[in-house]
Amino acid sequence: MTTRMIIAEVSLSSFLLDVQTNENILSHCDVVHLTSGLIDGDDLHKVLYFLGHTKENQNIKLSMSLRSNADIGDLDISTLSITVPSADMIDKINRIIDEVDYFELDARCDLIPSILSLIPPHKRIITRRITTDDGGYTDLTSVGYEYIMQQYQSDKRVNAFLYRYICDNGLAAVEFLHHINQDNVIAYDENEDGLWSRICASYKGSAVIFANIDEGSQISLDQLVKNYNIDALPDKITTLYGIIGANIGKSFSPLVHNKGLRALHLSAIYLPFKIDSLSELSSFLKRCTSIDLPIKGLTVTAPLKAIIHGEYPGARSIVQTTHSANVLMVKDGQTLVETTDDIGLDYILKQQNITVKGKHIAVLGSGCSGRIAAYTLSKQGAHVTLFNRSAERATLAHKLLKLSSKVLDTLKTDDFDVLVNTVPFEEQSDITFDINRLNSRTIYIDFVYNPYPNCLLVQARLNGLQVIDGLIMLKNQLFSQFYSLTGKTLPTQASLALDTILSNKLKTDSSTNKTLNPCVDKVS
Repeated sequence: MTTRMIIAEVSLSSFLLDVQTNENILSHCDVVHLTSGLIDGDDLHKVLYFLGHTKENQNIKLSMSLRSNADIGDLDISTLSITVPSADMIDKINRIIDEVDYFELDARCDLIPSILSLIPPHKRIITRRITTDDGGYTDLTSVGYEYIMQQYQSDKRVNAFLYRYICDNGLAAVEFLHHINQDNVIAYDENEDGLWSRICASYKGSAVIFANIDEGSQISLDQLVKNYNIDALPDKITTLYGIIGANIGKSFSPLVHNKGLRALHLSAIYLPFKIDSLSELSSFLKRCTSIDLPIKGLTVTAPLKAIIHGEYPGARSIVQTTHSANVLMVKDGQTLVETTDDIGLDYILKQQNITVKGKHIAVLGSGCSGRIAAYTLSKQGAHVTLFNRSAERATLAHKLLKLSSKVLDTLKTDDFDVLVNTVPFEEQSDITFDINRLNSRTIYIDFVYNPYPNCLLVQARLNGLQVIDGLIMLKNQLFSQFYSLTGKTLPTQASLALDTILSNKLKTDSSTNKTLNPCVDKVS
């Protein structure tokens, strides 16, 4: 193999269920791999006809597993007799050997003479799933990539087109690939949280990326193409960006950032890394550096957003003052943390021609965004009062910022010129103050975009307030974060893609909430 190959995994039933959908998806792949076990007869004819009829110029190849995933899961590999193939399996292989391009062999039970004699090396994909019941293996995190290396040294005694190693630790998988550096070997974490390892593997020698065709999955082919451009990745990368935190699976950031990076023709990609502790982050950065994965910047989300300042110095004093940072940058060998929350808020105030000096402002919520907002507005001469649901966080905010901090229940909204909300009011019952006192002369600025629209935003619109909503804030945040990471303005192509995302979100939520106000159209 000399070029990157995309293999799309799918069950037979799903593959034949929706021809039109699959036709669109398969335009991005090189191989269709059926996971339901060997098929022949009418089923095979249907698959071959579909591939040949709809993609005759694409030359999409066909691959099959010898057994279904369910059958493999039921195997007792400690029982030698179970590895003997059935007469039906032998007959099927003989009937379809010339029609099928590749066969997946399970390394634990299929590397035996009776099977190998039927399937030539150039048609073999040897797969080993490294699990807790595999040969006494218990914890790949502590064992490291050496365990995968041991399995590969054993498996490679059997010649094959591709050797595949599936585990639950993406970093160990990529470390293994870094040390082995073979284009016919692939290793990755098959879970959604480990999707980054599928992509990074292709920059560590592997010439293959596996995806599936389940539409709802983050590792589906359509999502990997849309968010990460896996069918048009740079030949090499000199810079790796990403997003870290606990709940990042549905973030818009990968799509927008990767659109921007591709438009600028940069040898860089942006990936999600589920990391939610400082110790894990420190270890991850060090191990990535040791295998030449050049992480130069990360978008930081909860829970790290509130604690990362304790591990790395702030690029500006606002980070240490507010205990809040949403960007990590590696420049000239130094790791710094920064925030774009204040930059986004400043831009919105200028955009909307809002002057806050001398005005009375209530900031709802004393978390990271609330503290940044309060600090920023106070520095511009506003009289800021923080309101919070819990006394503990309110006390911390008062200690850090030296600003008045009160319990949310006591808020009287008509006492303020500007209301800044950072609290996700999901239910009407979450609003513990009198919303009937919302005054139409008040300016309402919302940091919340999930849920969207939240209950307080809906009420603010009903009361006729001037509203700057969470989608506008989100757009400004992404613009600011892209610039902080790359030093470049988000290109038009990426900006238009973001507008489409926000417009679709607006339409989706409008269909279930008829009280929305058209002022949200400002996002486009």
